[in-house]
Amino acid sequence: MEIYEKFGKFDTDKDGMISVAEAHEVLHHDLGFTEEMSRALVKRFDLDQDGLLSYMEFGDFYVVFEQRYYGQGFGPFTYDSFLKWTCEFSVTYTH
Repeated sequence: MEIYEKFGKFDTDKDGMISVAEAHEVLHHDLGFTEEMSRALVKRFDLDQDGLLSYMEFGDFYVVFEQRYYGQGFGPFTYDSFLKWTCEFSVTYTH
């Protein structure tokens, strides 16, 4: 699935932005994320800090997430593995 199609899956109200609630709906259904995990993930990639993910912000998330999730075989997410992943991301992505 291309990034545009994946963005459309998350952007259920088709306003061009992904809210925490929209992200949580998909992340919970597909990966078992808690609301807290979904909120933290949106916050991690919400570069302009408006509480929403734009297409560009989602693109950053999608590329990194796909690489880490599929490239390293995470398996099921736990809160600890999620925190470890977001911490690793912030170190590698910001440097």
